[in-house]
Amino acid sequence: MTPEDKAFCNKVLQLALCNPEMAWNTLDLTERVLSEGIPGDLAECGVFAGTHPAIMAYVLMKHGITDRKVHLFDSFEGIPKAQAHEHPNDLKTLGKGRLGVIESSGVSVCSLEGVKGYMKMWGIDPTLLVYHKGWFQNTLKNHGILKLALLRIDCDLYDSTIPVLQHLYPCVQPGGYVIDDDLGSPTCRQAVVDILGAMPKKLNFVSAGTHWWRV
Repeated sequence: MTPEDKAFCNKVLQLALCNPEMAWNTLDLTERVLSEGIPGDLAECGVFAGTHPAIMAYVLMKHGITDRKVHLFDSFEGIPKAQAHEHPNDLKTLGKGRLGVIESSGVSVCSLEGVKGYMKMWGIDPTLLVYHKGWFQNTLKNHGILKLALLRIDCDLYDSTIPVLQHLYPCVQPGGYVIDDDLGSPTCRQAVVDILGAMPKKLNFVSAGTHWWRV
């Protein structure tokens, strides 16, 4: 990591819900994607203010890469309320949602306009960014992405993680990277097991509940 890299990470971390180790991990794996020639775009599901997509785009800009995109999937309305089968801590924090209804809990809200404003403030090239606004259960069915080199998952809930693994995980190319911010949550871990059949054999610890693995 160069001094310029660290300075950029420190700048975007001022609006982040993560610690420096998580930001550095995103930067490192984006660098690996490029150095190893893994084909595909980059994406995060659950972006809040856009810290991690900004880091991904920063690395692309640093290397003069214009033929990859960074995809930002988010409701931009906050985390949904938790259904009854979610973890008790999530039910307490987010509130219990109505059966079959996806509605905002009001937690971790950052508007689309706000994220775009932060990207401009951080000097990110807007042509590298693709925004997918809406609940994952709706937007991920027709995402239009053919290949992913890096996928970052920060969905907080079982019901939000499932569609990401169903619709985006298959796009991650062999040797590509997946970062999951939520493996400290039993229900989010269960989502991985339910879709992938088991936890990845080699999980690499980053910090707190964040881990990464190669496909």
